[in-house]
Amino acid sequence: MSALTLDLGRFVADLSLRQIPSEGCNIARTGIADCFGVLIAGTRDREIALIDRELGSTFGAALASLIPSGALFGGRYQCHN
Repeated sequence: MSALTLDLGRFVADLSLRQIPSEGCNIARTGIADCFGVLIAGTRDREIALIDRELGSTFGAALASLIPSGALFGGRYQCHN
């Protein structure tokens, strides 16, 4: 792991909300709301229905709910450390 990655990790781990300017918090809220809006709007796309159908058909323990179907995904594509 690079020194930059370690430094950024320490910075974020030690960061508290009080250290973030209110303008930064407002920008973050807008970004998060925009992300969810795009996520939900995209559920109507044909490509997303295909991904939803394919990932929703896995076997095993459910770990996540897929949008829009609500199918539970146990994940053959999970990330591991």
